[in-house]
Amino acid sequence: DEIFFRAVADKTPDYLRYSGRLPPRTEFRDCFTYSNAMYTTAGVVIERVTAKPWGQAMSERIFAPLGMTRSSTAPEKLDAESNRSDHHLPRGPQGAMQVLAWGPHGREAGGASGEVQSTGRDMARWLAMLLQGGRSGERQVLSPEAMEGLWRPHTVLCSDGDERWAAIAERAGRPVEAVGYGLGWYLHTYDGRRMIHHSGGQGGFTSYAILLPELGFGVAVMTNGRSNKGLAQALALRAADMAMKQRPLDWFALMAPPPGSAGGGGSIVSLSPADRAARRSDL
Repeated sequence: DEIFFRAVADKTPDYLRYSGRLPPRTEFRDCFTYSNAMYTTAGVVIERVTAKPWGQAMSERIFAPLGMTRSSTAPEKLDAESNRSDHHLPRGPQGAMQVLAWGPHGREAGGASGEVQSTGRDMARWLAMLLQGGRSGERQVLSPEAMEGLWRPHTVLCSDGDERWAAIAERAGRPVEAVGYGLGWYLHTYDGRRMIHHSGGQGGFTSYAILLPELGFGVAVMTNGRSNKGLAQALALRAADMAMKQRPLDWFALMAPPPGSAGGGGSIVSLSPADRAARRSDL
């Protein structure tokens, strides 16, 4: 991901060639560790199999059948969209937040690893389809075989992975068990319930989705803020607690970084001094 975020390559083929030269972090199928490059590779595989750009395949097979009319993989489509969120990144003096014009901002070669733009309403349609076994109305959008593969563990999770939320839950008396990694989904049990979840992000945006299939519950949280997933994850976990009729943990406080820490990796990053000084008292 150093290649990915530092934009060493701004074309997908070059990006994948560079990535292929890097030493693997673990042995093959030893355990799962996240890699943007492998999602980009999956998009290239889709293009080879369908003979279509992966974005077109997404539009025809997912967006259109689900009525996700405001979802796209083409950033240029947002140029004429007035009702949109823009990038918020800490690039001002003393780390103050700045609103930046729409653009890749270090993800020029992202491809299938983070180029879907969507809305809350469209994401709800996607979650509903997943919770209904791949169906939307009378249409089977994803086959039962595809659905079974999505949420079946294909590899174990690395023991040093980002499981901070799980440690917090355990300390609060909410048992968590790692089941594995499916096809694009982390698989856990949380307080006895099957939980399927994952984060997402682009420069200046973060998101988190959680599904509790036994309860028919799904939530997707999208934020335009710092490049950390802590806030979106905290909101999604709070919603999951409420769906389970549990007293919600104070995820916002529990996931705040320790004093003096820079945050990151599942933490809610604190406001910079400049941001705190500029914060409106009525918000």
